Amino acid sequence: MKKTVQQDGGQFFSYTNFSLANLLIINYLCPIIRNSSFAIMKEIFTALQNKLKVGNRRGVHLNAIPAASRYKFDIARLSAIFKSLPERFILDLLTLRNLNFSFSIHDTESTDIDIPRSPQGGQASKNIPKEREATLEKLVDSIENLMFQSEVITSEKGVNTLGFGFPILLRRDMGDGQLTAAPILIWSVKIKPATQMNTWVISRNEDDPIYLNEVLTNHLQNDSGVSLKPIPDEMLEDGKIDKPELHSLCSDILNQLKVTQNLDFLLNNYTEILPLKTKAEYEELLPNKGDAFIEKCGILSLFEVQKQNIINDYESLKKEFVPLQATANEQFQSLSAIETDPSQQSILESLKSQQKILIQGPPGTGKSQTLTAILINALENKQKTLVVCEKQTALEVLYNALQNKGLGRYCTMIKDSIADRKLIVDAVRNHIDNAEFKKETLAFPENLLAEQVQAMRKITTDINAIHHKLNQPLLNQLSWTDVMAELMRYETDREELDLSAFSFQFTDEEFTSLAPLWQQGEALYQRYAPYAQNHLFNPKKLTATNLFNTQQQVAEAFKQYAQQWEAIQQQVAVYKAYYLHKRKEEFTQQLDTLAQYRNEYELITATLPPTSPVYQPEVTKGFFYKLSALFSAEKKQVLKTQKRLQELCTAIKALSLHRNFSSIAISDNLLLNKTVIAEYTPAIAQAQTDFDSKTNADFAALDLLNYYDRSFANTDLDKLTSEVKSLKNRIEADSWLDTLNFGNTFAEFEAFITRSLATYNSYQADPAQPLVAQYEWFAFFQSLNDFQERIVLSLTKVTHWEASFLYAYYTLLLQQNADDSLNFNERDYADFKKKVHYFASSQKDFIEGYWNTQQRKAVKTFEETNKELTVANLYNKRKSEKHNRLTLRQIAMKDTDLFTSFFPIILTTPDACCNLFEGKNFYFDNVVFDEASQLKLEDNLPAMLKGKTIIIAGDEHQMPPSNYFSKVFDGTAEDDDDNEEEDEVLTYKNAMLNIESLLDYALEYQFSKNHLDFHYRSKHPYLIDFSNHAFYNARLRPLPSTESRIPIHFTQVNGTFDEHINREEAAEVLRILSQIEPRADGSYPSVGIATFNITQRNYIRKQILQKQNDPTQTAFREKINALEQAGLFIKNLENIQGDERDIIILSVTYGKKKGGKFVQSFGPLNFSKGYKLLNVIITRAKEQIYVCNSIPEELLATYKDALAQEGANNRRAVLYAYLAYARAVSDGNDTLRREILSELDLYGHKHNDVAQQSKSAFKEQTYRQLKEKYPDQRITMDYEFGGYTIDILLEPKEGKPIAVECLSKPLYNNDLAYLEDLHKEKILLNAGFDYKRKWAK
Repeated sequence: MKKTVQQDGGQFFSYTNFSLANLLIINYLCPIIRNSSFAIMKEIFTALQNKLKVGNRRGVHLNAIPAASRYKFDIARLSAIFKSLPERFILDLLTLRNLNFSFSIHDTESTDIDIPRSPQGGQASKNIPKEREATLEKLVDSIENLMFQSEVITSEKGVNTLGFGFPILLRRDMGDGQLTAAPILIWSVKIKPATQMNTWVISRNEDDPIYLNEVLTNHLQNDSGVSLKPIPDEMLEDGKIDKPELHSLCSDILNQLKVTQNLDFLLNNYTEILPLKTKAEYEELLPNKGDAFIEKCGILSLFEVQKQNIINDYESLKKEFVPLQATANEQFQSLSAIETDPSQQSILESLKSQQKILIQGPPGTGKSQTLTAILINALENKQKTLVVCEKQTALEVLYNALQNKGLGRYCTMIKDSIADRKLIVDAVRNHIDNAEFKKETLAFPENLLAEQVQAMRKITTDINAIHHKLNQPLLNQLSWTDVMAELMRYETDREELDLSAFSFQFTDEEFTSLAPLWQQGEALYQRYAPYAQNHLFNPKKLTATNLFNTQQQVAEAFKQYAQQWEAIQQQVAVYKAYYLHKRKEEFTQQLDTLAQYRNEYELITATLPPTSPVYQPEVTKGFFYKLSALFSAEKKQVLKTQKRLQELCTAIKALSLHRNFSSIAISDNLLLNKTVIAEYTPAIAQAQTDFDSKTNADFAALDLLNYYDRSFANTDLDKLTSEVKSLKNRIEADSWLDTLNFGNTFAEFEAFITRSLATYNSYQADPAQPLVAQYEWFAFFQSLNDFQERIVLSLTKVTHWEASFLYAYYTLLLQQNADDSLNFNERDYADFKKKVHYFASSQKDFIEGYWNTQQRKAVKTFEETNKELTVANLYNKRKSEKHNRLTLRQIAMKDTDLFTSFFPIILTTPDACCNLFEGKNFYFDNVVFDEASQLKLEDNLPAMLKGKTIIIAGDEHQMPPSNYFSKVFDGTAEDDDDNEEEDEVLTYKNAMLNIESLLDYALEYQFSKNHLDFHYRSKHPYLIDFSNHAFYNARLRPLPSTESRIPIHFTQVNGTFDEHINREEAAEVLRILSQIEPRADGSYPSVGIATFNITQRNYIRKQILQKQNDPTQTAFREKINALEQAGLFIKNLENIQGDERDIIILSVTYGKKKGGKFVQSFGPLNFSKGYKLLNVIITRAKEQIYVCNSIPEELLATYKDALAQEGANNRRAVLYAYLAYARAVSDGNDTLRREILSELDLYGHKHNDVAQQSKSAFKEQTYRQLKEKYPDQRITMDYEFGGYTIDILLEPKEGKPIAVECLSKPLYNNDLAYLEDLHKEKILLNAGFDYKRKWAK
């Protein structure tokens, strides 16, 4: 709602909703309460007190003129039945202690007003004129509207607000001159239908209160400084106000107002009770400020609590309030015997450290269960707790829960301090009058309870320890669980790799430095590996510059190498020609010489006989032969010839040994040599034939670099040597090649250069780009430090670097971090459950023993202090001679310690709280506020300050403090359909006080915020899914459904919306009611009927009553009776919060008008926070919702456009979306259902924590292994089951499905890890699953 705020200087500025008010409250009000000066505190208390004093000028307490209001019934209208009926009612009211006034539209005029009436009334008149019939119909409608609303409020708040205001003071206010029309006294009454149709009974008994209109009292005090005296106690002793007493009270009031009027008409039974006039008529009768008179008129109406007790408590705060220094309660024992889920238990744990706790409890999330656990643990911790709420249902749930736990005697519920006195007194007296009370009994040993708690804590600590261990970040954001997942992932590909020689630090920095080794190195090495054994390039030179420059420079260098090598080869050819020429010359000369030698040998031997001594060297070598040769010419010639032949053999042999020839077999036998030499001719011929090839081969075999044969040396050879040297020098200088193995010979150099050039050329032709591969690998490798290089060198021995290294590395990591927490045994879970079971009994025994002892001590202390007064006298049931019958307030104020020892838990309302414990600031250990979204700050601040620890429970997405029907009440609107949101103009000061609810206060102030996330109410998740996505960011986790029935039934009724009623929808509601069948055990489900306005609610109620009273509808009547026994209610959307039923029948009500026009006006739903009402009404069902709708179907399809236009899940947009959703569920259209939820997520800021937490590498690896191991089994990962996700679901062909929870996970990384796991196990076991834990250890 847009509000315009006026500052003191007159300037205006705007803010949305109550953000400014909150800001001011946060910065101004909250610090004041704890820390600020008394003067400022008093100012705030006064401001809030005045807000209560002023009240609502349009409310019945100051505006009794009925106008068109359906909830102000002028008693004079009873004269339409017969004339004196109003006077008869007033007479009975003023004369009877116990009123039982019956009347019917069938009654007739009585002849004497004082004659007692028959409770059945008169006989029905025949032939009633149409005008009178219409009047009586309106009378019936008015009475029943008032009666129905009274029943709803009584059911909701547990307090009867129906009262009769009489007489009426009319006055012109002194301040602003406005008219005040206020009842002076208010009698609390009840109105019920009698068995006869259109017959009612107005009743009250002597214990029902009669009170002065305190709103009027405050108003007169503020307006004129007039203080009205309270009703004297002696007047109320007989339980009634008679005519003289009434006359006295009214006379006193007029005297104080300085007004003169004859009030004798109040004493006269026959003075007619006239109808109240119009406002204009009274304004004309009271022309001047201060003018006033009293009318003998009266109205039946709904008189809400007047809050005088709260106002008085503010007065006490202004005088006595002293701030309390907050201290934490670290010793609070928080383990609960009440079954709690993790979000609930976290609240109990927070009580150790927090004193301002906010519990956000969406529908069905176990808020009452949480509060019950808090209350019971408070009792165990020896604490006293005050629970404050305006809704009876919420208080009753807690009260009944404590009763069911056997602790009901330590709590009480006080809704009305007057009406509930008897219950309190009876409870105390029954207790202390029991002979067992005074017997001393042994209390349960506190140390034994502490030992049990310690044993449970030991188990929770152990369970938490394993979860924390497995979630502990070990390395690079990886937990132990993540590391185990990595080991599972690498198991298949990893190869043995020994890393024991490395000293790892296992730090993030180290891991970051190692990661590139496999992230980059493995791929680079795989490209490089084919060239690793004989790589060409020098790594440092290759990587000295960027790749592009390197490629260019290498190409240029090898081009030069090739050119130089080509020049060398050309020089070799030149020298070869010279060489071959020289060899030819040599060969020719050798052939000539050899021929000469052979010819000469032939010539000499030609004439020698074989026996010639020339051939006998053994003869010729003797001494005597040589001596004789000196004297014999013949012998001398023999020796000469022999010598020559020997010389020729030697020469021929030497020539044959030349490379140009093959060797000849010359021996010492000169005769044999003759033949050998003669036969050498073919060998000579062969030498000539082989000469060219042989010389080429010889040239090829030459070491040209080390060839020193001068006969073959020339300048060409020198040049060749020089060029080779030049090429070597160039290669060395360039340093491109990794290995410079030139060798010592030309052949070795030739092989080197040829191989190098060939390798380079092959690189160039290779599409794998070896040069690039080597460049990138060398660049990478050279960037490493020594530690990294060593690891890389070890990795080159395996194929899968990442898998092999990380498997070995992570194994070492886990070994280093292992500790005793890994010795956890799952038997601890079962042990914990057993201990909790035993603890429940021990806790109860301890609570009973402790508080029974405290009660006895308190009684003893009281009676020792008050010698004249016993506890029995204090809590007396009736007045005695010595002791008055004290009010409950007087009892509580007399000895609060005594009162709260009997009842250490008190469930009450804001008003009763201030009444009983006025000024008891910070007395209670805890003050708990339930349904806080409907509690106003100004009503509850005094109650809040009564506790050291404040616990505020509610739901920001449910209804704020309700005043939507105020205009209907006042008569300025016929029904809540007519209410439209208005802009407000607030002053700066009022803006501070405009905070909407106690829950909003807690949301904006420094309260520890806790959210209940587990939804239990709906037995099918579809019942809560819409609200979950629309309003709760999809964070609620509903229970899974185990039934196949359709949870939402949608019926397009297309009824007509006329005079705020949809008769066709009402008929459909009755049809649905008639078809509800009993359960198998014969019981009926609980049913609630919810409508979108009050008129439709009342109409359906009437239709049911009429059908029940139809003699032909026996079956229907019996069914309604059975459903009423099961809890049937009929409520409109603003009265339904806090209720739940198995089945909700929803009448949307709105539809086309009679003329066929449809107006998109939905009353309170059109408000800026109207979605809260829708949220409440659609989340009441536990099993099924029946939706009866008349909004045109074509509009439902526009929900997307409506949401986009609204920009939020609010107003008509969210209504259309819900109706579309309900239809989709009813029709089984799952695609549309999901589409609608996704659309709601766009405007609801979906809570992503759960989605993120569901991702788990360990789970994925476990799933993979299971699939590999059981390929034929049905195995599902992330199986959605209600609001839960089963990590892995195994569905065997026989037996139960198996839910596998992969542990641990971030969801369990907290102090409630043990409970997260146990809670999920419980849910799945209850749903029929086997539950198995797969630990990452």
